Amino acid sequence: MKKVKGICLLKKLPTNWELRIFNEPYIIQQCLEQWHKTEDAVSIELEFEIKSKFQFKTQSQLGYIHASLKPVIIGFVQSHGDERKVDEIWNDIKVAVDFTEEKKSCVDGKPYMDVKSLATSSKEEVSGFIDRLIRWAGEWGVRIETPEDYKRRLGIKELN
Repeated sequence: MKKVKGICLLKKLPTNWELRIFNEPYIIQQCLEQWHKTEDAVSIELEFEIKSKFQFKTQSQLGYIHASLKPVIIGFVQSHGDERKVDEIWNDIKVAVDFTEEKKSCVDGKPYMDVKSLATSSKEEVSGFIDRLIRWAGEWGVRIETPEDYKRRLGIKELN
């Protein structure tokens, strides 16, 4: 199956999906070039296969991070004399567990490392972040609630 660039499926909250075509003349040109033409052809039928590349993180994942992991880890760091703001400590923890991404400077185009945002992270990325936070906490002797205990306590079936 040939791929046509410029067609995407957008999620419109709360439940409706919308198929959008960007740069329609270019899309039509791609379609005409990629499929065989005959003199009898009066139309082209396109078949779409829609796959989800990006799986959104779950509310239970975010709840586990913000209600269970983050307060305990921040409390541990603060109990050792760190008086910085919570966001500054949390960003340092993200760096410590390699929850970072390479970005390019809008000023000079040079790459730099920045902390990732949970808001734009996928389900898989958030799962990896949770695993690394648990590992980091264990290395420092921080006792935290396991995902299983968190799920059991709140009656959640799945964290992932």
